[in-house]
Amino acid sequence: MTDTSGAVIPSAKVTLLRVGTGERRVDATDSSGNYSFPLIEIGDYTVSVEMSGFKTETKTGIAVELQQKARVNFQLEVGAATERIEVVATE
Repeated sequence: MTDTSGAVIPSAKVTLLRVGTGERRVDATDSSGNYSFPLIEIGDYTVSVEMSGFKTETKTGIAVELQQKARVNFQLEVGAATERIEVVATE
């Protein structure tokens, strides 16, 4: 997780939503800007990131297959938290 200048963003709130069930899991980025949701089920997911002073960003259409690791990177833009950016994944 970085900002538009490439600086790492620690302590950002990351929310993982399993679309089919509505199950939510929340984590925070570490001091290196990384986050992890281990042991998730196969299915379609949406990932959102929130941090004070930045626009909230959401990525949808993330499909996780059996024994797959999915890396979803974000580059947050400076702005109000009420401003949202949505990115739809395509295959």
